[in-house]
Amino acid sequence: MGKPIIQKLIAVLLIVCGIVGASVLASSRKAPRREPQEIQPPLVQVQAVQRQDVRMRVQGYGTVRPSVQIQIAPQVSGTAVRVHPQLVNGGFIRAGEELFRIDPAEYILQVEIQKAEVARAKVKLQQEQAEAAVARAEWEEMNPGIKPDSPLTLREPQIEQARAELVAAKARLENARLNLRRTHISVPFDGRILEESVDVGQSLRAGQAVATMYGSDSVEIAVPLEDAELAWIDVPQNGYRESGQKSAKNSRNTSRNTSGTETKAEVMAEFAAAQHRWTGRVVRAEGQIDTTSRMVHVVVEVDEPFTLTDGRPPLVPGMFVDVEIHGRILEDVVPLPRHLIHEDDHVWIALNDQLSIRPVHIARLDQRFAYITSGLDNGDLVIISALEIAADGMRIQAVQSDLPQPSETADVAATAEVAAAADVAS
Repeated sequence: MGKPIIQKLIAVLLIVCGIVGASVLASSRKAPRREPQEIQPPLVQVQAVQRQDVRMRVQGYGTVRPSVQIQIAPQVSGTAVRVHPQLVNGGFIRAGEELFRIDPAEYILQVEIQKAEVARAKVKLQQEQAEAAVARAEWEEMNPGIKPDSPLTLREPQIEQARAELVAAKARLENARLNLRRTHISVPFDGRILEESVDVGQSLRAGQAVATMYGSDSVEIAVPLEDAELAWIDVPQNGYRESGQKSAKNSRNTSRNTSGTETKAEVMAEFAAAQHRWTGRVVRAEGQIDTTSRMVHVVVEVDEPFTLTDGRPPLVPGMFVDVEIHGRILEDVVPLPRHLIHEDDHVWIALNDQLSIRPVHIARLDQRFAYITSGLDNGDLVIISALEIAADGMRIQAVQSDLPQPSETADVAATAEVAAAADVAS
């Protein structure tokens, strides 16, 4: 009985000693020294800007359409006896080539008949002239030195009538020859057949449309633009005149810019998983504003659209294309990617390791860039990194980087990729 009690007392003593020892150690422990933690400023990418002259680019789109399109109809009636092998949908026809021929037999006979009428009229005129000479001789013999009272005496009206009949007979002969030439149907320009409905043996009527053809020398694209975009490009104003000037009577080809300068344009289209380019020019603005979209349609013309070069397909009507018009030069500006503009008209600047929010004046915003005329100077470090929080005077660490610039040859997709890459890097 004594031994268990002693064991319990020893256990209690050990516990008490442990508690006392722990209390002594806890009371004698020194608190760790607190060190102030320095907050690192965010790391940002910056790029020095330079003022420069930049040619404006106006972006648009449109559908290719023919510059010239006509319906072909014979001017005389008859049966088609010959048809050009290329007179099919998609066929190419050269200027002056015979599209089809109408049976000329009837018109050859008409020419011969009118030749006979001309010969008859000549004989009648000669007869009247001979009779007039006889009448004049008889009058002078019977009435020497006296003029006749009536022109009928010398048969002058009969001669005029015979002469008029000869003129009419010659006109009918020329008309018959013209109809004979019209049995050969051709066009005065190179073109491509859009649709046709004529074949050998078919009976045709004068004025009956049998084919539709468009010119292959050029095509055009009507590009819808906002009226504000017109301030950055030169559009030929054919037909307009200043006060005091007379209006000129323009020919069919009114698309040429009479000032001697041309506004160039790049036409781009995706075909067979590749992008292709054509060079065109702005030739005019259409005569009215679109009543639905309130857009102005500027017409871009492309020459030789069917010339195949380096695997480039033909630029056929109906193809949807992107258009980049080369506009005027904006002088002494800073071009910045649009994503670097904050709160509509502010730019983040790195100045003495601090972020400065600076207001700027933007002359123009396009799909890719903002063009700044004031608020930035040469050498200013623009922050191109994205920040969740930005405050004026905030401390930063700046690292130099490259800034995308407008390019004479960069297309919309390439520039969008550059902007996206900059966003990812930031």
